[in-house]
Amino acid sequence: MNDKSEFSQYLPLMTEQIEKRIARSKFLTYFFSNILGHSIVYSGSRSEGVPIAQSDTDVMFEAQGVVVNVMPYSSNSNDQVTHLVMDLTDVHPGYTKLLYEHDHNAKDFSEFSIYGNGLHSLCPQGSNYVSNTLILDYWNSQAANILPDQRREKDLYFHGPCVLMGYTSLMRRHEVDITISFKSEWPVVAEDWVRRERKHNWPSPAMINQIKALGINLVPVGHANSPNKELEWRLSFSKAERLLVWSFNSVQHICMSVMKHFFNSKITPKFPDLFPTYFIKTAIFWMIEETDSCFWNQDNLLICLNALFDRLIIYLEEKKIDNYFIPADNMMDTKA
Repeated sequence: MNDKSEFSQYLPLMTEQIEKRIARSKFLTYFFSNILGHSIVYSGSRSEGVPIAQSDTDVMFEAQGVVVNVMPYSSNSNDQVTHLVMDLTDVHPGYTKLLYEHDHNAKDFSEFSIYGNGLHSLCPQGSNYVSNTLILDYWNSQAANILPDQRREKDLYFHGPCVLMGYTSLMRRHEVDITISFKSEWPVVAEDWVRRERKHNWPSPAMINQIKALGINLVPVGHANSPNKELEWRLSFSKAERLLVWSFNSVQHICMSVMKHFFNSKITPKFPDLFPTYFIKTAIFWMIEETDSCFWNQDNLLICLNALFDRLIIYLEEKKIDNYFIPADNMMDTKA
């Protein structure tokens, strides 16, 4: 029996496992949002159905009572939300500043209203821009009160914009990586993604409209080389990415899964900060958009894997990988 036909026998089983993981992801999104009482985005490899062994459970909370607009917003008496404005001047592509045009007569509806002087106290003195550092100080003090404490380990670990919590069950130890974010309208800098010509109809116009309506999230972390990183927020397209991965066919799912496992076992141990698995997902997004759907079929599996690997090698050699939603953002520009 040749390798190709032998591997093909496992395709239905792998596809079934991925479908079960996606169903679990949808359930957990419902659970977190409705049982815990917070609006959340269950994101990352596990939510997409193609995790690797070391994948954490990634949970992004959406701050309550606040939304980010792309243009200045005129509130009305029935508006029960505090508004921030996206400011894209003097920032690296893929990042933004958040302007809080504070009106002392207006009520702060955000969850931060009980914290000091509300959102205003989360802006540096003399500034109207929300500080990601001050937000994280608040978040780090509140995170332990949000997730259930049953079977939770006492120690919390802080890294970047995230808090890592460990949970121990009878069978294994689980890690939950959580952060806070602001829910935002679809940004102007990603309008080209909505409008650009797609010869192969992926993603479909209906999915593009659905993704745009979902908006994005803004995560409290600045660009590594920015002189004003404390005031910058990274644009996160996690909700969009999750829908795109869920739309993959079995061959596309398997290509991403196999490549993730390869990099995790062969590349990451030697070069831990060089090429996160997020880059693999970005590469396959570009490939699917640029190729005919008939390319991604079971008989073509090894060819698809080889094409994906070749593209990743080019990214590494050129130290350049364009963000799928904002191509001006080279996500490898901070790599040595």
